[in-house]
Amino acid sequence: QAVRYMNDSAVSAAIFGAGVAVLIAVHWQRQKERGQKRLQALEALVENQQSQLRLKERELTALRARGVAGALVPQPLHRIVLTGGPCGGKTTALAKLRIRLEELGFLVLTVPETATMLFSGGVPLPSDEASGFAFQKHLMQVQREVEDAFIALAKGSGRPAVVLLDRGLMDGKAYMEEEQWELLLEELQLTPVMLRDQRYDAVVHLVTAADGAAPFYSLANNESRTESVEAAIEVDRRTLDCWTGHEHLYIVDNSCSFEEKIRRAVARISALLGVPGPQAVTRKFLLQRLPREAELRRHVSRYEVFEVESTYLCSPNEHERCRVRRRQQGSNVSFQHQTWVGVEGSDQKAAVSPTLIERTLTGREYLVLLKQAEQSVRVSHLPGTEDGARTLAGHTGAREAVCAISGEGWQSQLPSERGILSHAAPLPSREGNPLAR
Repeated sequence: QAVRYMNDSAVSAAIFGAGVAVLIAVHWQRQKERGQKRLQALEALVENQQSQLRLKERELTALRARGVAGALVPQPLHRIVLTGGPCGGKTTALAKLRIRLEELGFLVLTVPETATMLFSGGVPLPSDEASGFAFQKHLMQVQREVEDAFIALAKGSGRPAVVLLDRGLMDGKAYMEEEQWELLLEELQLTPVMLRDQRYDAVVHLVTAADGAAPFYSLANNESRTESVEAAIEVDRRTLDCWTGHEHLYIVDNSCSFEEKIRRAVARISALLGVPGPQAVTRKFLLQRLPREAELRRHVSRYEVFEVESTYLCSPNEHERCRVRRRQQGSNVSFQHQTWVGVEGSDQKAAVSPTLIERTLTGREYLVLLKQAEQSVRVSHLPGTEDGARTLAGHTGAREAVCAISGEGWQSQLPSERGILSHAAPLPSREGNPLAR
């Protein structure tokens, strides 16, 4: 019986083992089949994606053949403010600029003056300080939305575009007390650098006709205009003060005929865009030392102090020179990329001035471009400064734009920059001016 029991147990164990083996084999077979099905599904998915990719490539080839593939490439966008006191010629300048730039192939979008739009729609003039603050707050919010919409549409057009703005966000400061302006910026979580330097590429200030051409000052062409000659001059001065400090602030006064004034405005913007136009000259002055505040206030009606650090980038083209600039005023920083096209070699003289192409950068773009810096000349520093060039931007009482750079004996470190970074011109000799050199 014992032997029979053992034989029966062995048979049962053998049967159990055979059953387990069969189950394992079936399980692995099923897993194999499932794996094959997944692999086939993945192969089908890859094949489908490859087919879609080939289709997109054919579509892209067709787009290029039709000449519209440029719409897929980011195009240059320039944001330019025309500002100034009342009756300065902004409307005429906008019309002339639009015609000229459209003839050159630019998409030109013109942003109307928001305050005039509100007043023309029946909004009453503010009657007290509280209503004035509320009006300026709503004006800035509406103007930001309108400007952002125009800029977004220009970016989405796929064409080189210019957005011309009839006044910018900083103009509101001219109609407010300093304390109110600071409170407005705090409520809207904005800073002057955000509104002035980072938002616009250039600012053209057209001086009111009341200052220098009073016989031509008129209220007839704008029913929302109510300023007297004296009030217009004061608004013009306050407006200019608002924009002082912008790197590309151009002042066009009334020292010439109105036609010449508009031509000068067109010349400034043409130079900024790198398109043919009447020649305009920007003057920069090299100071042997930073002036004291008392000296500045005797000779300059308004000024701003900021730090500038320039880093020159490697360029595969000997006829181009590129650099990035970091511009800081207090805790606010802005970044620009500048390219000069048409630069001659160090052993050649430039027949014409190189064309400057400039765009605003984000902080991330600036850090990426720093990796392309020329190793021999990484950062342009001026002697006697720690972080770079200490620059004063301001204007004199004669409506003359001035940019002064401190540093003794500084010269361009790049011999191939002839015509780009020229030695500073001497300050005009003025009796009693300790800064004239």
